Amino acid sequence: MRKTNVTLVRSTLEHNGFRDTPSTDWTICWSGQHVRPSVLQRMKPHQWINHWPRSYEASRKDRLCHNVSRMASIKGKHHFGFLPETFILPDEYQTVCETLEAQFGYLDPHTDVGLFIIKPQASSRGRGIEVVRKFGQIPTSGKNVLSRYIPNPLLIDGLKFDLRIFVTVLSFDPLRIYLHEQGLARFATEKFRDNVKGAAAKYMHLTNYSINKHNPRFKANKDAEDDGAGSKWSLPALYARLASMGVDTARVQAEIEDIVIKTFIAIEPAVSSACHCLGTRARCFELYGFDILLDAALKPWLLEVNFSPSLGCDTPLDLKIKSTVLADLFSLLGVNAQPPAPADQRAMKGVGQFVNKVRPATRHSPLRLPKISDPLRPPTEQVVSRQIRQLRLEGLRAARGGWKRIFPTETSAKYLRLFEIKRASDEAAITYLLNRVGSSVSGAFGGMGRTSADVTAIRGFSDRGRPKSVPHVRRVSGTQEVRRTARARQPKVPVQ
Repeated sequence: MRKTNVTLVRSTLEHNGFRDTPSTDWTICWSGQHVRPSVLQRMKPHQWINHWPRSYEASRKDRLCHNVSRMASIKGKHHFGFLPETFILPDEYQTVCETLEAQFGYLDPHTDVGLFIIKPQASSRGRGIEVVRKFGQIPTSGKNVLSRYIPNPLLIDGLKFDLRIFVTVLSFDPLRIYLHEQGLARFATEKFRDNVKGAAAKYMHLTNYSINKHNPRFKANKDAEDDGAGSKWSLPALYARLASMGVDTARVQAEIEDIVIKTFIAIEPAVSSACHCLGTRARCFELYGFDILLDAALKPWLLEVNFSPSLGCDTPLDLKIKSTVLADLFSLLGVNAQPPAPADQRAMKGVGQFVNKVRPATRHSPLRLPKISDPLRPPTEQVVSRQIRQLRLEGLRAARGGWKRIFPTETSAKYLRLFEIKRASDEAAITYLLNRVGSSVSGAFGGMGRTSADVTAIRGFSDRGRPKSVPHVRRVSGTQEVRRTARARQPKVPVQ
């Protein structure tokens, strides 16, 4: 473990036969900070590390705002309008002034401009968060983001809440995203009402556990089985409560998955480019914590993305959910893991890496050596064949735990038009899934102006040795395509 001391990670790995090692021949490295490029370049093919290069493109609040706003300007706000209106300070302070002047006219320090939330660009766990209402309270210096407050949050028992969704990405080229069925609902500790000032306002507006646990009204969970009581619930318990209120929880979950997918589409070019430039064969993965707020109209809003979500276990419910997520994550990587017993959650110190006592026979298998492809060059037949085998293998592992693959799926073709860089590997994965279930490829890609033949005609593939579920490939040279298009455009002359 590097620059971190996550007891749950350490105890989970040791419970499953791993030991801490100072050697460079480790199996899994869990780091509490972003990984330097030199670390990735020195990694061996069998080693796993828990961060992607440039993953801060999603976890830093300013970079998240920049990436999502850029995609909204390119692909449309109807696709990427899931962030509250946000400004990056101090760079966009003048834009803030112009926006507020257009809405309120003349501004002075005491002008009421409505509620805004100020967050440091690179902080976490509620540090430095402020809720402001006066124009004069908006900072003119310091690296912050200013987000417009969602004024009509959905309430349960009069309390505001947000959702902590656990997500992992095992590949960016092709993109493979998994979402865990377990998660947390975190409640504010003061009833939501107007004209609240002082400390009570902070406990009413903010749902961060690290803030609300200091309020005497905070109700700690004391029984993991009673997961729908107190100030922190399990995600299944929350969905059950919403269903009892008449909410279409399936639609809510689908919209949350849509936000997660589009967030990674927004940062995919930067991460894939960094991986390609490093020329590394390192096997990266990452556990993310997505914070989602539902408004009264049941629209989900993305508040922030945490690249190292808290794995602290202050309550039995925390231990139950987070140990399950972590064990399922290691199992998804191919490390058969079980959650440790509560007695194993002892305090441990030290910095190092973990190595398995017994190396698995498939440790150096080519199946586990994904390469980052050149975005300008279609992947080879061998690479695509390996990627599809990896997709199938991860599907089998996910079925044994709580992870659900949300991209790619049989319905993911609609997202391909949103990628800045069209990658044949993403199309090949979706085509494979469509053919596996017998769906129409042409129908799935029809909205993109493609035909079934266009989708499967990926240059660089051949029929020899292809996976059985991948359609046959038509080899069409660029000259033939131009000639064929030109002939199609020529008007037909009637025969005399």
